[in-house]
Amino acid sequence: MDGAFRRSTEGQLILGGFLIVLVLGGGLAWLLFGRTVALIAGGILIGGMVLLALLWLVVRLLEAWARNG
Repeated sequence: MDGAFRRSTEGQLILGGFLIVLVLGGGLAWLLFGRTVALIAGGILIGGMVLLALLWLVVRLLEAWARNG
């Protein structure tokens, strides 16, 4: 598999997964508990996604470093 295609597909899958978690998590919180809880849950979900994105970035940088080193 081509490296550029793999990276593109990987990024799209990660972004899609984040959006699904945000929409479903926020939507369920809104449906079950109301607007205020949904906004708080959305903020928490976004924070968690940012942490996961940073972890993913670190892994990608280590992968590039190992390849070139």
